[in-house]
Amino acid sequence: MSSLLLLLLFLCLLRGGNSSPEEELQILLEFKASLSTTKNNTFESWTSEGRSTCSFAGIKCDSTGSVSELDLTDSGLSGTIPFRSLCRLPSLSRLSLGSNLLCGSITVGLLNCTSLRHLDLGFNYLAGAVPGLAPLNELRVLNLSDNALTGLFPWGSLGNLTDLEVLSLGDNLFDSSPFPEVVVNFARLTWLFLSDCNIRGEIPFSIGNLTHLVDLELADNFLTGGIIAEIARLRNLRQLELYKNSLTGSLPPGFGNLSNLAYLDASMNLLKGDLSELRSLNNLVSLQLFLNDFSGEVPLELGNFRYLTTLSLYSNRLTGMLPPKLGSVSEFEHIDVWDNFFTGEIPPDMCRKGKMRKLLTGDNKFTGKIPESYANCSSLVRLRVRNNSLNGVVPARLWGLPNLEIIDLAFNRFEGPVSAAIGEAKPLRFLFLNNNYFSGKLPDITGARWLYLQYMDVSYNQLTGTLSPHLGESRTLVYLLMAGNQLSGHIPDCWQRMENLTFLDLSSNNLTGRIPSTMGSMVSLHTLHLNNNSFTGRFPLSLRKCQGLVTLDIGENRFHGEVPPWIGDSFPALKILRLRANRFSGGIPPQLFRLAALQLLDLADNELTGSIPRSVGNLAAMAIRRQQRDDLDRNAFGYSDSVSLMWKGEMSFFKRTLSLVRGIDLSCNFLSQEIPSELTNLSGMVYLNLSRNDLTGSIPSAIGNLDLIESLDLSRNQLSGAIPPSIASLTFLDSLDLSSNNLSGRIPSGNQLQTLDPSVYAGNDGLCGPTLPKKCSDHWEWSTDVEENGDGNEIIWLYLGTGHGFVVGFWGFIGLLSFKTSWRLAFFRSMDKVLSRLSIG
Repeated sequence: MSSLLLLLLFLCLLRGGNSSPEEELQILLEFKASLSTTKNNTFESWTSEGRSTCSFAGIKCDSTGSVSELDLTDSGLSGTIPFRSLCRLPSLSRLSLGSNLLCGSITVGLLNCTSLRHLDLGFNYLAGAVPGLAPLNELRVLNLSDNALTGLFPWGSLGNLTDLEVLSLGDNLFDSSPFPEVVVNFARLTWLFLSDCNIRGEIPFSIGNLTHLVDLELADNFLTGGIIAEIARLRNLRQLELYKNSLTGSLPPGFGNLSNLAYLDASMNLLKGDLSELRSLNNLVSLQLFLNDFSGEVPLELGNFRYLTTLSLYSNRLTGMLPPKLGSVSEFEHIDVWDNFFTGEIPPDMCRKGKMRKLLTGDNKFTGKIPESYANCSSLVRLRVRNNSLNGVVPARLWGLPNLEIIDLAFNRFEGPVSAAIGEAKPLRFLFLNNNYFSGKLPDITGARWLYLQYMDVSYNQLTGTLSPHLGESRTLVYLLMAGNQLSGHIPDCWQRMENLTFLDLSSNNLTGRIPSTMGSMVSLHTLHLNNNSFTGRFPLSLRKCQGLVTLDIGENRFHGEVPPWIGDSFPALKILRLRANRFSGGIPPQLFRLAALQLLDLADNELTGSIPRSVGNLAAMAIRRQQRDDLDRNAFGYSDSVSLMWKGEMSFFKRTLSLVRGIDLSCNFLSQEIPSELTNLSGMVYLNLSRNDLTGSIPSAIGNLDLIESLDLSRNQLSGAIPPSIASLTFLDSLDLSSNNLSGRIPSGNQLQTLDPSVYAGNDGLCGPTLPKKCSDHWEWSTDVEENGDGNEIIWLYLGTGHGFVVGFWGFIGLLSFKTSWRLAFFRSMDKVLSRLSIG
């Protein structure tokens, strides 16, 4: 009897315990009911109408008819997984639900699936902590990657999973933990994916014991130390990803023994040294070492690698020539060696197989011409060779390659015409030709041919001719930069469709005529440079509609009439207003100073009259003391705005530091009356130029409030009275010009003022002081002359009292100062401050 019971028990175990086909059907139908799917055929076969569960899509059964595998990978599933129910399937050995939209957590119900050998839940939206997985000791494959799992992963619970062959946990949100050394005990492991797992510390030497590894991915963690030499023992390795860590040192000796390695990515680390260990890795398909500190030359052997398709070495310190045969024997697709020190010519055969898509060699020292062979590279999508010393004429057919999206030839020495074939590059989105020697007329390409063009920069060449009326048909244009050429004629009235145009720079050409009315249709316009041309007429009324303007520069033209008051209400975001060197007349409208964001105002060299409005103190952005860079410095695709300013007596060009400059230039006009005291509220200004006007009265006593100011020019006016003592507190001031006024009295003392040339006070006959030929005659005069040999004593004549005893004591104190330089300097600085205060009264 007992033997019969044991036999029945054994048979039940073979059948999966007490699970019958009906029960398994019910479990699967419950699973179906808990989920939804975007693919109609996923559960089409899952019905209870007399069908066996073994015929359900994604289901496989074992020899007893019990469900052993459930595979619904990439089936559009969403919802939460009912682990407790599913794990009632006693024979379930494979559960594959990866690449779906599943959410919820991994519950402890999973631990009842003790027969699982393959668990794939990767590429979902599972969240929460992972329970200890020790009961699943039959697992061969564990994939929880690309979810949103959190908490501290239970590394210790993996200790019993000694038969693991695939461990994929990467791209989750686990808490920080040391490198899990438990993984080095999985002798059968072939795939280890722990990228983006918040792992810190060094790679253990014992990882060299995992000799069956084919794929090792430890990228995007917080690993430190070097790439250990023991990694060279992993002779079966085909993929090694270590990017985005803080690894140091060089490629270890013996690294070249990884002869099966096909994919190597150790980019974004702190690695250095040369690349000599790579010369024998002739099975490489992709080599990515960018953003490190590697130096030396690229091994010539790479030119013979038959499988190499991707080479990305940008932002290192590599030198020498690229291998001349690079890409000549492989189906080369991508090279990016940007920002190194490569020299010589661009290898000519990288597109020999007709597969190359990206040629990125910018910011190097390449010379010679673009090889003619690339004119046949119809697969090319991105051609970026900017900032080298390339020269000659660009091959004509290269311009019209049918798949080109980016042509970037900027900052080289190219010459000759831009071929009309460029019209065949219909996918073109970005065109950078600036800072070369291209000449002739631009091809008259209509917007209908360039449906995707967003960025066009042909500035600073030798282009001639007129602007095409077809420019206005390029409705996708966001940036149009044509400055610094020899373009002539009128601006065509064709801008009504360019509602996406954000940056327009036509400066420094020979353009004439009036600004067309359709320019007001560019409602997205952010920056407008029309300066240094010969435009005429009044201030363009059409621009009133461009209320998003941040930079408006129409300086160095022939505009006339009054500065319109509506500027102050129409451009709430305006930061730069530059109208200098025109023929504007009349007064400065007080409404102009409603521009709260304005940080640069240049109205110099016009014919403006009247007073400076007291509302100038309302320029809020110029009152901000803490200066931080903002969007004036850099915009999309590396574009930096720029303007020319009269800075410390010279015209200077500001680009990268533009947003740090705040100031006002009203020089060379006919402004009169007093300098408004409200001007001193603008304590964020770094320059102020009111020179060459007819201003009268005194310098505002609170001028010292402008304590960030570096350049102050009030010369050639009719200013009178004393120089305010507060000017001595301007410690950043290194350019001051008060010459040719009617100032009088003592020059205030102060360390900064004493370093300035006396010429800054010239033409003020009433001024006196130690730096001027005219000495002050009153009893407060002092001297701080020091003999060059250092043996003399400084003499300070202070008539604060009489009496022989005081004189003896005084000279005793001075004698002490002569022996201690630091005391002497500190004393005279203190006396400067005291005497400056006394002179106020």
